[in-house]
Amino acid sequence: MPGIFPKNVEVSVILPAYNAAFCVENSVSSVQRFLTSCSRSFEIIVVDDGSADRTSEILSALSIPELRVLRNDRNAGKGSAVARAMLVASGQCRIFTDIDLPYDLRAIPLAMELINRRDYHLVIGDRTLPGSNYFDDVSRLRNAASKIFSTFIRLAITGEVPDTQCGFKAFRGDVAEELFSQLRLKGFGFDVELLYVALKYNLEIRRIPVRYTSSSSTTVNPWTDGVMMLSSIIPLPLYWRMGRYKSEKLEKLGMVRYWP
Repeated sequence: MPGIFPKNVEVSVILPAYNAAFCVENSVSSVQRFLTSCSRSFEIIVVDDGSADRTSEILSALSIPELRVLRNDRNAGKGSAVARAMLVASGQCRIFTDIDLPYDLRAIPLAMELINRRDYHLVIGDRTLPGSNYFDDVSRLRNAASKIFSTFIRLAITGEVPDTQCGFKAFRGDVAEELFSQLRLKGFGFDVELLYVALKYNLEIRRIPVRYTSSSSTTVNPWTDGVMMLSSIIPLPLYWRMGRYKSEKLEKLGMVRYWP
């Protein structure tokens, strides 16, 4: 059962979950053990996004004091689930990753170091960087679809950020609160939206390599879901020109630098 939480912790780890009964207990326990071994104050927030399996039942039975559980009555989409958790989290650094933990957890303390001590606004996993092993175990079909999607997004939307869809992203707490309050997309396209808005406000983004462990749990179809994501993100420049992402706070954050 959820415990009593300090008002502020060093890091909040957010795990959006949909029909994740097969892995949710092991994943939450793994994150708890890892962060405890790092001697960090932390909370783990799992968002049960309208699961139809035993995810909710398993979460209710867990005796992990650092665990917070948020439940959506119906499936609202990954973007909606992550945003909900980001806006109630208390961490100085707030990180989301996939429920089956496909990336080496050692990326967490690295992201915390970059955010809490060097004041980067965002730290994102990038599977194209040297040191990442993402493509080693991924099928040719998914690899091809990922490259096509990433190339289009980089050319049309995000420019300098080649990997928008890596499921590991970290944020400074104040940045997360303002950035996620601006987002409109509820599904998988939200990754592109948040990076687009961050870049528009000149927020400082640090890319780090990630070590990936292949998992068959993904429900994303690289082609049909890719087309849906593209249709949702193509209007982003129009939304920007219409002033839908207007934020004086993000504007001020983008003007401040804390490092040489």
